[in-house]
Amino acid sequence: MVEVCSGKSCSYMQEPEKSQRLALPQEVMMFEHEVNVKMWKKGRLLQRIKKSCPSSPFCESFTCVVCLERLYNPQCISWVAIFLGIVAIGVTYYLLSILIKLLTISCMCCYFAFRWARGMKNWCCKYCRRDKTETVSIQLASSKSRFRYRPANSIATKIMIVMIVTLLTTGEDSCTDIPRGASLLAHFKEEAAAQLQITLDEFSASAMTSNTACEIEVFDFKGCYNCKTGAQMTYRCQSDFATAQADVKCGTNQFLALCTEQGSIGETWLSFGSRLVQETCTVSCPRRQTTFALEGRLNYIADTDASSLTLIDTLDTVRNVNGSIPWDQLFGSLSFLSSFNIFGKLWSSLSNVMNGIVLVVVIWMALYVRTIVTRIRSLYHVVVPKKVL
Repeated sequence: MVEVCSGKSCSYMQEPEKSQRLALPQEVMMFEHEVNVKMWKKGRLLQRIKKSCPSSPFCESFTCVVCLERLYNPQCISWVAIFLGIVAIGVTYYLLSILIKLLTISCMCCYFAFRWARGMKNWCCKYCRRDKTETVSIQLASSKSRFRYRPANSIATKIMIVMIVTLLTTGEDSCTDIPRGASLLAHFKEEAAAQLQITLDEFSASAMTSNTACEIEVFDFKGCYNCKTGAQMTYRCQSDFATAQADVKCGTNQFLALCTEQGSIGETWLSFGSRLVQETCTVSCPRRQTTFALEGRLNYIADTDASSLTLIDTLDTVRNVNGSIPWDQLFGSLSFLSSFNIFGKLWSSLSNVMNGIVLVVVIWMALYVRTIVTRIRSLYHVVVPKKVL
């Protein structure tokens, strides 16, 4: 058995192939992560491998052409995809115009057919069934031979116990039981917490506070919104003198930061509900409060089960997980166009404009469909006129 874990995501394979690949969740791949691999055989740990992996580009982790992840992350849409989308919309509009003309011709044909048939007799064709009864005499064959049947031999087999289920706990806690020889090993996904308490007699404790001010500078801010992982913020906290602990508030998020004279580097995880983040954070230190601006754009990740890894393929080539069409296989000859990132910065500022254009196109399509429905209703009233009182 092979156990592969990265953060809170784990996967267990009973009989792995010689060449097998696993896909980590996007919430793990967008940050620096560590992969732990353990190989077990008959309850014994054969080998343990630990490897640190750098963060991978977020847009390269998509394996679908049209999906919610790409629609909610416009920075991951290439210019080739935009061009092909415009061509597809044009072809669809052309086909819709042809379909509307065909439907119009069909309605007019019905109209003229009913109009020319006025005053003519109506003939109705009805299928009549005629029943017929015949008498047939059948002579049954008889046999006087005797037959003897001998049943097959029966073999008594012993029932073998294939699986034995043993609960280490009461069954309410989720754990995985792994047999190791005559004993049983339970593996919990939750981390165990240890608490150390020291009691001192005849001593008193007092808090020492330094009258200092703190400032925070943000180095990196990336992650996802409305997801389990959240966004990671890397910062540097510097104080005037001595060491102080700052209370930082960014909207609904609050955390403690360690500040030193030389500047202490720290990381924290924040959660947000929108893609665009523009927050004014306050830093409370003993002397005074300072503020810093936290701005950035977060990515959208579909709500999936991040506690398990996904098996991609047992061959050397990677297969698509979501079942959609791979971009490289569908447009392999056009993949070189994605390397030209000349308008990368321009695209980040045009994302809102593109959203507005999409909204205008949707409204225009709704009005166009309403016009088509009105035209069909008018043709229907012409074909079936109202009765004159």
